[in-house]
Amino acid sequence: MEDGCAPCRVGRTSPALVLGLTFALGCGNAVASPAWQAIQPDLVDRELLPQAAALNGLNMNVARAVGAAVGGLVVAAGGAGWVFALNAVSFVAIAAVVASWRAPVRADGGPRERLVEALWAGGRYVRHALIVRRLLYRAVLFIPAASAVWALLPVVAAGNLHLGSAGYGLLLGMVGIGAVAGALVIPRLRARVGSARLVTWAMVVTAVAIAVVATVSNTVLVGIALPPIGGAWIAVMSSLNSGLQLALPNWVRARGLAYYLVVFQGAQALGAVIWGAIADRTSVATALLIAAAVLVTGALAGLRSPLPDTANLDRTPSAHWPAPQLMFTRDAADGPILVTLTYQVTEDNAVAFTEAMRHLGRSRRRTGALPAIEPPKR
Repeated sequence: MEDGCAPCRVGRTSPALVLGLTFALGCGNAVASPAWQAIQPDLVDRELLPQAAALNGLNMNVARAVGAAVGGLVVAAGGAGWVFALNAVSFVAIAAVVASWRAPVRADGGPRERLVEALWAGGRYVRHALIVRRLLYRAVLFIPAASAVWALLPVVAAGNLHLGSAGYGLLLGMVGIGAVAGALVIPRLRARVGSARLVTWAMVVTAVAIAVVATVSNTVLVGIALPPIGGAWIAVMSSLNSGLQLALPNWVRARGLAYYLVVFQGAQALGAVIWGAIADRTSVATALLIAAAVLVTGALAGLRSPLPDTANLDRTPSAHWPAPQLMFTRDAADGPILVTLTYQVTEDNAVAFTEAMRHLGRSRRRTGALPAIEPPKR
C-alpha cells in the first residue's frame, strides 16, 4: 500500500507520530506515577514503607532487564507490533486491580481544589518544608551523576567491550541482579546504620563501581562492577521515596511526590545530556570518571545537610482543639482570610517565644499563610 499519507501506510509510521505517542505515554506516566506512589502508605504499614519502596524500584529494574529480553523474543517470533499489543493488554489487568481497590475513608477535607490552585499549594508546601527540601537536595546530589551509567553503558558495551545487543542485555541483567540482591539486604543495612549513612555509602559504592566501568576493558570485570550499582541505586531511591511518603501529609502527598518525580526524571534526563556531551568532547572513560568524582563530592556535601529521619513522624491532623466555626459559608474563590492571634508573653520568655514563632511561621506558610507586611495597628 503505497498511496496515502506516510502514517497510514501498512507497517510504517512517521517520526512525528512516534514522538507524539511517546509524549502521550510520558503524560500518562506523569499523571499516574505520583498517585501510584501516594497510595503505598494505604497499602502497607508505616514500618514497611522502605521495603515497599525498594520493591517498587526492584520491579522497575527487573522489568528493564527482563522486559528487553522478552521483547526481543516476541519481536523475533511475531514482529514489533505484538510487543506493544501485549504491553497494552497488561495495562488492562493492572487497571482492573486498581479499580477493585477501595481507598480508606477519610474525613471530608472540604470542596475540591482547582488544578492550578492545587499545584500552587503543593509547590508552596515543598518550598517551606525543610525535611522535604533536604530529601530533594540529596536526590539532586545523586541522580545526575549516577545517571551516567544509564546514559553511557550502551556506548561502553558497543565501543569498549565490543558487545552486541545480547551482551548489552546481559549487562543490564547484572544491574537487575544487584537490584534484587539489594532489595533483600537493604532492610538489614538500614536498620543497622540508618538511612542517612546508607545513602552516603551507596553514593560512594556507585562512584567506585563507575570508576571500574570506566577504566577496565574486560567484560567480566565490568559485569562484576554493575550489581553494586543496581543495589546502591535501590538503596538511595527507596530511602528517598519512603522518606518523602512519611514526611508528606495525606492532603499533599501525591503533589509532593510529583515534584520529587520532576526532580528525579529531570535530573536524570539533564544528566544524560551532560554526560553524553562530555563523552563526545573527551571520551567515555573521562565522562564516567568525572561522574564518579561528582558522586564522591556529593556524598561529602550531603554530610553537611543530614538526611532527616522520618520514621517516627506522624502527619495525622491534630485533634487537640475543635475546628473553628465560621460565621458564614466561604466560597473557595473568596481569597485569603485574615486570622489574628494575640499572645501575652513575659519579657523573660521573649527570646524563646520569638524562636518558637520562627518555626511556627514556617509551618504556617506550608499550608498557605502569608507573612504580614506590617503589624496590625493597635
